[in-house]
Amino acid sequence: PGSYTFPFAIKLPRSLPSSDQHPNDTSKVGYRIQYRLTAKIGKDAKLFKELYFPVQSAPLAPEKTPCIIRPTTHRINLVGVKDEGRVILGAMVHNSSVGRNENIELCLACRNDSAVNIRHVEIEIIEFLRWSLSKSETQDSSKVLKSIKSVALPSTTKARSRSMVGKRSTSELYKEIHHELRSRRDPILVNVPDT
Repeated sequence: PGSYTFPFAIKLPRSLPSSDQHPNDTSKVGYRIQYRLTAKIGKDAKLFKELYFPVQSAPLAPEKTPCIIRPTTHRINLVGVKDEGRVILGAMVHNSSVGRNENIELCLACRNDSAVNIRHVEIEIIEFLRWSLSKSETQDSSKVLKSIKSVALPSTTKARSRSMVGKRSTSELYKEIHHELRSRRDPILVNVPDT
């Protein structure tokens, strides 16, 4: 008889992912990452207690991991037929190792080699998940965590005259974008949401 306490500690591996669930509506097919502690007493373990507890993944390494996203060329077609030129867009992330509720420092560089005025660009942070149900079956899911609808880039707004469209080489424009990204001028801070 009486009350007994048995203190203990369990060291969790640093590689454990945080507790999570997607989608939040449990009636739909999705995934859940959860952790359970089970205490069993007695020879046949007929007395047991279960407790679910949240886990936060280990902090990211303090070293910064920069990432330059190679410039891509996008053709501008009006009504799907008329070729109005191209827009070349590149990006650099000062530190690609960020966690929830941290800021991504993003630099964008663009060259508008088209006859069309571009008012803004849109930035989205998309969480992409892939999990295995068996060796041969995987499922994917993605959701937009944050969307910034109107980001102004000075080099996108001014259209070129039709006679000047396509006169400059792609490699020349890529070099300009690379130089602009390396200068880290006018960074955009994008916060990664908690959920």
